[in-house]
Amino acid sequence: MKDEDKTKDQLINELALLRIKNSRLLEDSRGREKHYLSIAQSARNAIISVDSEGQITFFNYAAENIFGYMFKEVIGKPVTMIMPERFRAAYHNGMVQFIKTGKTKIIGRTIELVGLKKDGREFPIEMYISSWKSGRETFFTSNIRDITERKQAEEELRAAKEQLESFINNTADGIAIWDLEGSLLQNNKAFEGIFGWAGSEISGIMQMVPDYLVEEAKRHMEKVVSDGKAITYETVRQRKDKTLLDAIVTLTPIRDSARNIVALASTSRDITERKRQENKLRLAAKVFENTIEGIMLTDTDGLIEWVNPAFTRITGQREEDVINKQYLLVLQGAEEVFKKIHKSLQSTGQWQGEDWLRHKNGEVFPVWISMSAIKDESGATVQYVSMLRDITEQVKMNREKQRLQEQAARAQRLASLSTISAGIAHEINQPLNTMKVIVDGMLYWHKRGRMPEHDKIIKNLEKISAQVGRIDEIIKHMRSLVGSGNATEFEPCNLNKAVGDALGLLGRQLTSHKINVVKKLAKDLPKVLGNAHRLEEVVINLLVNAMQALDKANNISEKEIICLTGAAGEKVILEISDNATGISAEIIDSIFDPFFTTKDTGEGMGLGLAIVQTLLSGFSGQIEAYNNERGGATFRVELPVIKS
Repeated sequence: MKDEDKTKDQLINELALLRIKNSRLLEDSRGREKHYLSIAQSARNAIISVDSEGQITFFNYAAENIFGYMFKEVIGKPVTMIMPERFRAAYHNGMVQFIKTGKTKIIGRTIELVGLKKDGREFPIEMYISSWKSGRETFFTSNIRDITERKQAEEELRAAKEQLESFINNTADGIAIWDLEGSLLQNNKAFEGIFGWAGSEISGIMQMVPDYLVEEAKRHMEKVVSDGKAITYETVRQRKDKTLLDAIVTLTPIRDSARNIVALASTSRDITERKRQENKLRLAAKVFENTIEGIMLTDTDGLIEWVNPAFTRITGQREEDVINKQYLLVLQGAEEVFKKIHKSLQSTGQWQGEDWLRHKNGEVFPVWISMSAIKDESGATVQYVSMLRDITEQVKMNREKQRLQEQAARAQRLASLSTISAGIAHEINQPLNTMKVIVDGMLYWHKRGRMPEHDKIIKNLEKISAQVGRIDEIIKHMRSLVGSGNATEFEPCNLNKAVGDALGLLGRQLTSHKINVVKKLAKDLPKVLGNAHRLEEVVINLLVNAMQALDKANNISEKEIICLTGAAGEKVILEISDNATGISAEIIDSIFDPFFTTKDTGEGMGLGLAIVQTLLSGFSGQIEAYNNERGGATFRVELPVIKS
């Protein structure tokens, strides 16, 4: 019995010790659980535990803040209530699969998902899932972080990066990143466009540097690295094809997180065109400063903004005297001219012409003025530029030239008298013969003592007066043809009359040269604006020219001159044609030049056709010469019709 009792006591003691031990283990476990709960509740991340059925068994304070649910609202509820609907089936299938097979792709990993708040808003989360067992049951605990701000920051960073990349790839400047040894790390499209190399073809930064600038480029790189500051400078670079370009280069240091310089960024801008334009502007400025013509720049209101030194030399007005003053007051020209200038500038944007200006010292002198509008890209006038040239000497030379031309013209007209003298003598001789017959008759009867009746004497005197009048007209006609050449009065003229009058003077001469004249004169020919005597002079010169050409044509049996008039559109036409030998190709372009002649020395001055052309130009007409189908020459005159 004692042994049995002893055994029972030992068993009781051992059982008591075991209970005491278990009680202590339970207390330790409860302490650890309280400690775990304290840590879990104070965590910044949401900590959520679920059982194998997916029911929530733990939901800490951070989970309440993140999802908006209180602990009592979710405990024992499906964890899918904090998931968007579209993810719930996948979650359920994954849990079942893990419990059955123990295989999963998400447990033990940090993954990004989408959470669902109590108010229905979705938001991005980062979650780490772990599993653990209690007995035969599997539990899951998730550590969840709201990454909304991080995602927003990432999106902003991504957008900023895209914008930066877009800017880099679309900027006109060539951008490249180089390591400290000068090897290319990265470049944009513009860089390749400027230099012509693809990025893969570039071995180093010095590849774009001309040989004579390599040392300079190295010094710039060393300075950026040593000073840690960006530098910008103008230089010259070379393309793949070895052509050079002007460039602005900026070198910028690139630092790592420890503020150490690890690379260099270069920005290259092609300024070749800009430099070319700058050189043109500098050249233009030099031209403006040194030209002999005065240049004046005004705004749209006529206020002077700038003048060059030649302007001061021409007008006597210094730049400081005229800036911001009306150009009308400074130039001091005729008011009617300025009105004409203003009207032309408003309608056409330009004007040019001759005017008289008053120098600052009071002297009046002639100038040539040319004014043009300066327009912007939209076509709006923003400024006016005017050029002034003192033409005092030119006017003097033109006057002298005109005087000499008039002298030569008078000499030519006088020389023509020898050609038409026979015709003139005949014209004067006819009325003289008539008067002689009348007077001789009266004297005859007087000697015989038989005086004519009084009425007969009066009639004879009237006849004599008429013949004297005819002689007077012929002399006046001659004087007009060989006049001084002073200012010609313009009047409506009939070309048919000019032809008739010229043939009246030259008809007898042409007949004596055995030349037949054919007149093909249009009826009702429109009138032209000119001077009757000068137009007659034109016809006389052309007829004399044709007569002299026919005189040299010895193999022509029937010499003929055709005088034709007509109208063509707004022009009146006169053609003088002959059937002589024509004009050779070698001289046809020179026949209207002053003093050009094919006659022997002493036979002519070479001014006849030159005078014809000058006279016609004064009447806004023109003349041309060509060889006709009969082998001779035709001179065609065109004059504008007087518009009613």
